[in-house]
Amino acid sequence: MTFADFETPTDLQALRKRIEEYGNRLAEIPQAVMIERGLGEDANGVVISFHEDYSGYTEFQRWMKQFSTSSKFALYSFIIDLDDRVHYRSLTFSTLAKHPRALEMNEKEMKEKES
Repeated sequence: MTFADFETPTDLQALRKRIEEYGNRLAEIPQAVMIERGLGEDANGVVISFHEDYSGYTEFQRWMKQFSTSSKFALYSFIIDLDDRVHYRSLTFSTLAKHPRALEMNEKEMKEKES
């Protein structure tokens, strides 16, 4: 996971232009499985990506730093070793399907089909 903190322009037009520019450039990242804006941990964006090895990760970090043209920009990362012997709960489609929110959405869909 890579958290990014970008300066937010106060000019609405400039903000829209920057979001479009960043969105188009971020869509080029083949390693990314999720790219979203949000708030938390002193960041306003997050990228979840998978890398074959540490070299691939550092190449990704160099690529991300191209966005540092704004006056305020910072990257924070959290790296998970998927080969570690200890895992507390891995992200799988099964765990997603069993999540309470997913179950709630399935129940809602079933009720809509019944009516």
